Amino acid sequence: MDTLFIGATAPELLVDMVPRDRTISFVACGIQIFRYVTMIGSEFFLLGLTAYDRYVAGCSPLRYPVLMDHKMCLLLAAGAWFGGSLAGFLLTPINVTVPYYGSCSINHFL
Repeated sequence: MDTLFIGATAPELLVDMVPRDRTISFVACGIQIFRYVTMIGSEFFLLGLTAYDRYVAGCSPLRYPVLMDHKMCLLLAAGAWFGGSLAGFLLTPINVTVPYYGSCSINHFL
Protein backbone atom coordinates (compact mmCIF):
# COMPACT_ATOMS: atom_id res chain seq x y z
CA MET A 1 0.00 0.00 0.00
CA ASP A 2 2.76 2.44 0.91
CA THR A 3 4.68 1.66 -2.27
CA LEU A 4 1.60 2.37 -4.38
CA PHE A 5 0.93 5.55 -2.41
CA ILE A 6 4.40 6.93 -3.13
CA GLY A 7 4.15 5.60 -6.70
CA ALA A 8 1.15 7.87 -7.29
CA THR A 9 3.19 11.05 -6.96
CA ALA A 10 6.95 10.47 -7.00
CA PRO A 11 7.36 9.37 -10.66
CA GLU A 12 5.51 12.42 -11.98
CA LEU A 13 7.51 14.65 -9.67
CA LEU A 14 10.81 13.20 -10.91
CA VAL A 15 9.76 13.45 -14.56
CA ASP A 16 8.61 17.05 -14.15
CA MET A 17 11.85 18.15 -12.48
CA VAL A 18 14.05 17.27 -15.49
CA PRO A 19 12.75 19.59 -18.25
CA ARG A 20 12.70 23.35 -17.99
CA ASP A 21 9.00 23.55 -18.87
CA ARG A 22 7.81 21.78 -15.69
CA THR A 23 4.16 21.75 -16.69
CA ILE A 24 1.62 18.98 -16.38
CA SER A 25 -1.50 18.66 -18.47
CA PHE A 26 -4.92 19.04 -16.91
CA VAL A 27 -5.78 15.37 -17.61
CA ALA A 28 -2.49 14.15 -16.12
CA CYS A 29 -3.12 16.32 -13.07
CA GLY A 30 -6.60 14.83 -12.70
CA ILE A 31 -5.22 11.30 -12.98
CA GLN A 32 -2.56 12.07 -10.39
CA ILE A 33 -5.18 13.50 -8.02
CA PHE A 34 -7.35 10.40 -8.54
CA ARG A 35 -4.48 8.03 -7.79
CA TYR A 36 -3.43 10.05 -4.75
CA VAL A 37 -6.95 10.25 -3.28
CA THR A 38 -7.60 6.56 -4.01
CA MET A 39 -4.40 5.46 -2.27
CA ILE A 40 -4.88 7.69 0.77
CA GLY A 41 -8.53 6.63 1.04
CA SER A 42 -7.59 2.96 0.84
CA GLU A 43 -4.92 3.53 3.48
CA PHE A 44 -7.43 5.13 5.85
CA PHE A 45 -9.98 2.36 5.33
CA LEU A 46 -7.27 -0.27 5.84
CA LEU A 47 -6.18 1.38 9.10
CA GLY A 48 -9.78 1.42 10.31
CA LEU A 49 -10.26 -2.23 9.40
CA THR A 50 -7.00 -3.11 11.14
CA ALA A 51 -8.34 -1.47 14.29
CA TYR A 52 -11.53 -3.54 13.93
CA ASP A 53 -9.42 -6.68 13.51
CA ARG A 54 -7.49 -5.93 16.71
CA TYR A 55 -10.79 -5.20 18.51
CA VAL A 56 -12.19 -8.60 17.54
CA ALA A 57 -8.92 -10.30 18.52
CA GLY A 58 -8.97 -8.63 21.93
CA CYS A 59 -12.64 -9.03 22.75
CA SER A 60 -13.23 -12.52 21.36
CA PRO A 61 -9.89 -14.33 21.34
CA LEU A 62 -11.40 -17.81 21.27
CA ARG A 63 -13.81 -17.00 18.42
CA TYR A 64 -11.25 -14.99 16.44
CA PRO A 65 -10.18 -17.83 14.08
CA VAL A 66 -13.83 -18.44 13.19
CA LEU A 67 -14.74 -14.77 12.77
CA MET A 68 -11.62 -13.76 10.85
CA ASP A 69 -11.05 -16.57 8.42
CA HIS A 70 -9.29 -16.21 5.05
CA LYS A 71 -12.51 -15.23 3.28
CA MET A 72 -13.24 -12.44 5.77
CA CYS A 73 -9.68 -11.08 5.47
CA LEU A 74 -9.99 -10.95 1.68
CA LEU A 75 -13.39 -9.30 2.01
CA LEU A 76 -12.00 -6.63 4.35
CA ALA A 77 -9.04 -5.95 2.06
CA ALA A 78 -11.35 -5.69 -0.97
CA GLY A 79 -13.59 -3.38 1.06
CA ALA A 80 -10.65 -1.10 1.80
CA TRP A 81 -9.75 -0.91 -1.90
CA PHE A 82 -13.39 -0.36 -2.85
CA GLY A 83 -13.76 2.42 -0.28
CA GLY A 84 -10.59 4.11 -1.49
CA SER A 85 -11.69 3.85 -5.12
CA LEU A 86 -15.09 5.26 -4.22
CA ALA A 87 -13.41 8.17 -2.47
CA GLY A 88 -11.26 8.74 -5.55
CA PHE A 89 -14.24 8.66 -7.90
CA LEU A 90 -16.23 11.03 -5.69
CA LEU A 91 -13.53 13.53 -4.73
CA THR A 92 -11.58 13.84 -7.98
CA PRO A 93 -14.43 15.51 -9.92
CA ILE A 94 -14.86 17.95 -7.05
CA ASN A 95 -11.15 18.82 -7.14
CA VAL A 96 -10.90 19.30 -10.89
CA THR A 97 -14.03 21.47 -11.17
CA VAL A 98 -12.61 24.17 -8.90
CA PRO A 99 -12.36 27.37 -10.97
CA TYR A 100 -8.81 28.53 -11.56
CA TYR A 101 -8.13 32.25 -11.42
CA GLY A 102 -4.82 33.91 -12.14
CA SER A 103 -1.72 31.76 -12.23
CA CYS A 104 -2.31 28.01 -12.27
CA SER A 105 1.19 27.23 -11.11
CA ILE A 106 1.77 25.33 -7.89
CA ASN A 107 5.34 25.29 -6.63
CA HIS A 108 5.10 22.02 -4.71
CA PHE A 109 2.28 19.53 -4.39
CA LEU A 110 3.41 17.66 -1.29
